[in-house]
Amino acid sequence: MVATAHSAHPDPRQVGLDPLPDYPAGVPRTLDYPRIPAWGLLERAAQDFPERIACHACDRSLTYAELWQDACRVAATLQADGIKPG
Repeated sequence: MVATAHSAHPDPRQVGLDPLPDYPAGVPRTLDYPRIPAWGLLERAAQDFPERIACHACDRSLTYAELWQDACRVAATLQADGIKPG
């Protein structure tokens, strides 16, 4: 983000502040992510760690396998309703 007259929150790096001052030594400042879509990451996690908890909210937990199944059901419903990618 570039600071402008309309911007209330300038980028800390542009004003000389370290945005990660409390990170311990050795923690990488950047991460390299695979060049696949987010759904691909979820699919991979469901294959590699099907029984691990993916998320927990409102006293309910979903494993990666359950989350992947739910995501596929939502995608199929959207496609059946005529929603297309893009």
